[in-house]
Amino acid sequence: MERIQRQDIKSIKQVLDFDQPGRIEFNASTQEKLKDNIKQQYKEDIRLRTSFVNGYREMGRWKSRLEDIFAERGLPKELIYLAIPESHWQPKAVSGAGATGPYQFMKKTARDYELKIDEGVIDERKDPLRSAEAAANLLRDLFLATKDWNLALSGYNGGFIWKYIKIAKAEGRTPSYDDFLERIETKLNNIRDAIKNSRLSQVEQKEKWR
Repeated sequence: MERIQRQDIKSIKQVLDFDQPGRIEFNASTQEKLKDNIKQQYKEDIRLRTSFVNGYREMGRWKSRLEDIFAERGLPKELIYLAIPESHWQPKAVSGAGATGPYQFMKKTARDYELKIDEGVIDERKDPLRSAEAAANLLRDLFLATKDWNLALSGYNGGFIWKYIKIAKAEGRTPSYDDFLERIETKLNNIRDAIKNSRLSQVEQKEKWR
């Protein structure tokens, strides 16, 4: 595999810096550079590395049962490990956006996949096996809709994937990972341009009334 030269991309926030000059790039090469940077962070940050290792070891106790869940749905068993980058296998993990559990489900998606959530009483997103069942069902649905594992995995955390699939099929296009990234790149640049135009308009209005 050809190694992509690393650039100084510190985080997704830098990639999505709307004030940077030129066009925002969000493509396969960018994704590889981001993954390379994340790997480096794990090498350099002992807390991240320790949490990763502990999560992997703890997950080992559940491995056979998790593999059965994914295999029953016709999925590669290796996909059980999606929970490691998602949460380091922490059942009570909660992201800044509110995604919860080892497989990090938002409330709407969790309920769509029949996970019970009753505030203060029960939250099956935190249940390792129920969360795994929902994750496997979601990944199966994404793959059946795209026939592309890269695309299915890319869409795991984002609702935009379903809109993209609908648009691509309506246009007679086969959904693909590269096309998906290109659509996101175009969307990001359109948003950036709209923000810039809005800022210019505000400045012009201020100048007008001076």
